[in-house]
Amino acid sequence: DTTVAATPTVATSCASTSGFPLGVFGLAPQERGGFSRKLGDICSQVDDSPGYAWCRKLLGPLLRLHAWLGELEEPERSGCLATWVDSTLFSTICVACIGLNAAFIIHTTDFEIQHRDRELPEMALGIEMAFMAFYVVELTLKLFVHRLFFFVCPDAAWNILDLLLVGMATTELAFLQGPSGMNM
Repeated sequence: DTTVAATPTVATSCASTSGFPLGVFGLAPQERGGFSRKLGDICSQVDDSPGYAWCRKLLGPLLRLHAWLGELEEPERSGCLATWVDSTLFSTICVACIGLNAAFIIHTTDFEIQHRDRELPEMALGIEMAFMAFYVVELTLKLFVHRLFFFVCPDAAWNILDLLLVGMATTELAFLQGPSGMNM
């Protein structure tokens, strides 16, 4: 009994039903999955005419990169920090902080609507900065433990979303404070 592993190939003879050689991308049709399958299906809709060379040039490297990233496996992380970051307690604390932050945002938004003529108390900005500091520390710990696998692990989409949100919020707070520490 021989099993064949589904690994990328460099075969150029495998062709789709429309005659588009998927081997150009380095993937045989039965070996594609998920995002790679969708990109391959797009390319299978076009024929092998020179007018679609841009499709092969653009999507081919993307398919190979996606296949390569899909094969990466993060090594087992050990140590106190890795144990803490991957613990249920750490995740629970992060979720609780997100919930508290959401409640705080609702409260401050309600305050701003009801008191349009007043500024938010300084304490509100301090609390907002405390939440931001927590998120920056959380992301820093996760990046330190997982390194570049932070961007290719199964939770990569959430990690990237978190990174973008924290980056935008940090930038907003920096502009809100301005260079002299006063509201602009």
